[in-house]
Amino acid sequence: MQVVAVRKSITVPVEKGHNTITLRAGVRYVMHDTEVDSGVAAGVWKRVEPLPEAPARFNPRQTCTGQLLVPFIGGLGEAISTLPVLASIRRQHPELTLDVTTTPGPAELFAMSGQLHSVRTYPLRLEAWRRYEHYLTMEGVHETGQQPGRPQPEVFAAALGIELTDRTFQLKLPEAADEVDADDSATPVVGLAVGEGESLRAYPAPLLRELVSLLVGHGIGCVLLGRLDPAWVLPESPPMITDLRGKTKTLLDLAVWLRAMTVVVAHDSMILHLAAALGRPTIALFGPTSRDHASLHPRTTSLASAAPCAPCHEAGQRCPKGYDRCIAWDDDAVRPQTVADAVLERVSQHRAAAPTSLAAAK
Repeated sequence: MQVVAVRKSITVPVEKGHNTITLRAGVRYVMHDTEVDSGVAAGVWKRVEPLPEAPARFNPRQTCTGQLLVPFIGGLGEAISTLPVLASIRRQHPELTLDVTTTPGPAELFAMSGQLHSVRTYPLRLEAWRRYEHYLTMEGVHETGQQPGRPQPEVFAAALGIELTDRTFQLKLPEAADEVDADDSATPVVGLAVGEGESLRAYPAPLLRELVSLLVGHGIGCVLLGRLDPAWVLPESPPMITDLRGKTKTLLDLAVWLRAMTVVVAHDSMILHLAAALGRPTIALFGPTSRDHASLHPRTTSLASAAPCAPCHEAGQRCPKGYDRCIAWDDDAVRPQTVADAVLERVSQHRAAAPTSLAAAK
């Protein structure tokens, strides 16, 4: 981490352009090395200075008290994978107060954790930085990727030198929103992650449409969640389908809807990890990425492609073999009937566990 000052006030897009942060001329900010390098290359920093001595870099092997700052820059999926690490720090250092500074999207997520003293919005001014006794460097986390046989929280904890004692973590919605939950007496409703059509890990639109038809045929309502994807076109929406793509404007909106789902079906995405962290029964679909990502969530059933090249651990837009799409989602894809069977099993378990009357519920 280093200290920078910008040449002139600028607004910078973050989180794939969905949010922005504003940097003001003459103000000194503390930033990650990767951001500093990008700013130097673009010529936007007025000067770059070494990090001042205080706060001290957090040492998990020492007894620490006071305030610990976590400057987090990353996606929502990475933020969810960081929560068990932060919970482990709190358990091992009960006298330590944890604060996070991050961009707007992850800020909503960290606010739902209930484990933090405060959540600050990035960028971090030098004056605020100096108020802390310790900081957790996240540079090692940014350099990690998927690793065979290792869930992401384990990878993050190892990169930070922290013993992972809290392996799962359930988010807590605000009190008013937390009252919304799956209705045990109503028609089962399945949330389906749709979108990211440009990503190798997204379940192909034709297979997803087939899955929707199978579920509707069994009298199960379907709610489409995620971003609008031109590859996923509905000529008309049957009464059993609710299309919320692009309509959940905040992370809290999405979380409230996920809590109302009987089951959530998702590819390796933020929706998958958010649903699992909210404690929802989840069917996870994996092609190029690893099913070990979901192994920390006890209510998640993972279904993975049988392709010999899977998992290759690539999640971007280019197949390592040079194909124009992910061949793990070709003949060896998890078939819609297999997914539907897994959903029906979860729905059956949900019905069996539901109270049969108001008296039983009490």
